Amino acid sequence: MRIKSFILALILGCMSVFATISTARADEAFLTYTPSSGSINFSSSTANGREAKATFKWNIAGCSEFNDSNDTYEQELVFYNYDGKAYATSMRSYRTNLPNHYRDTRFCDSQNEINLAVGTYSANSIIPNKEYYVTYRLGVGNSNRSKYKISVQEVRYYVFQEPETVFAESTAKLIPFKNGFNAPEFRRWNTEIEYNDTIKRADSSGVNRWFSGVISRKEDVDYVRFQLKGRRGVRFISPRGSNIDYDVKIYDKNGNYTGRCLTSTDLEQVKYFNFESGYYYFRIYPYGEGTSSLLPYYLIVT
Repeated sequence: MRIKSFILALILGCMSVFATISTARADEAFLTYTPSSGSINFSSSTANGREAKATFKWNIAGCSEFNDSNDTYEQELVFYNYDGKAYATSMRSYRTNLPNHYRDTRFCDSQNEINLAVGTYSANSIIPNKEYYVTYRLGVGNSNRSKYKISVQEVRYYVFQEPETVFAESTAKLIPFKNGFNAPEFRRWNTEIEYNDTIKRADSSGVNRWFSGVISRKEDVDYVRFQLKGRRGVRFISPRGSNIDYDVKIYDKNGNYTGRCLTSTDLEQVKYFNFESGYYYFRIYPYGEGTSSLLPYYLIVT
């Protein structure tokens, strides 16, 4: 035990040295290791109190990212607490079907964002197209409603399988903090699956579902298909960064142009359209030169 404690202390000391390296990738969402789809459902009962159940699954490409025995993955539910009114401020317990799972520590975490994370030390054992879940039993917060986000982390453990020895390599945000999207609610999400660069190869998403993707180079184009009818709001959020300017054009099933959502330097646009019943294709592309990024964009039709 003394040897283990010494090594653990040494690793913790080294982690502070590596922190700068980690920060460089901490907000980069390569979407290679992220689940391809999932949901979050908040509930409350007299017996169990407040709970949140996250479901998620990977396609084959996502699972292939975990190819080392030290590869670790964390599923994070994060509550907005900058105003001191988070829906939950702790996790009392959890249930999950992730293999070799653990509860991450909140050591050194900011109180402005209440990060509740459950992970697996055996990410290389994740099975493609199997639905995994984490049910968080929540400690009651300071409000009956608050913003939240869903994030995932690609991490590695060193020497011991302990929460204190996992080291984040990359973080991807799948649902962002956004006014009007508050806990408690039910919400689905999905991420892009390459290659989705033509109408015929478009990804599919749905109404009231967050869709996220990455424009990885200036020639990159993403297509997403929705089945729509009536008046709908289209919210598009471009990543922050110099010279980043993504636009969205909408086409019907015959390839006819029907509308657009231009972000310019505003980062976010919300526009309303009246759709005749049918399938529509959203083309997401960079405008001009030097606009590629490894940070994700977000699209939701409400």
